[in-house]
Amino acid sequence: MDTSPSTTYWVAITEATEQNGRLQVIPGSHRSDLELHCPGEKQLGIPDELIDQHDAVPVPLHPGGVLFLHPLCKHASLENDSDVFRWSFDLRFNPENELRDAEAWAGMWSDTREHLARRSGLIAHRWSADAPLCS
Repeated sequence: MDTSPSTTYWVAITEATEQNGRLQVIPGSHRSDLELHCPGEKQLGIPDELIDQHDAVPVPLHPGGVLFLHPLCKHASLENDSDVFRWSFDLRFNPENELRDAEAWAGMWSDTREHLARRSGLIAHRWSADAPLCS
């Protein structure tokens, strides 16, 4: 099993504001051990109680802005209290698992999207099999 750290590049596609659920991070939290949470459950996020609001720093971003995240950095989104979606794109780079074949990547992505779209319980991602524009 590969245990090398991967970096996440979080790219804002639309404005990321307090109203529409911008990210917040705990600076320096990547220097701590990994805190496991929700054992045995599907994890779609970090529980609120693990994000100390006293230490959290908001990260508003303009479209095209990028936040680089260490894999152990505690981070979470605020609630989206607006009437618009906040769009972002996550890229994760792990040099140990670099894939250079664009056709292979496209096939893997298509297979994964189809698999996820047919699953129930992914309401947080708003994916459905009949929504071709959804990621």
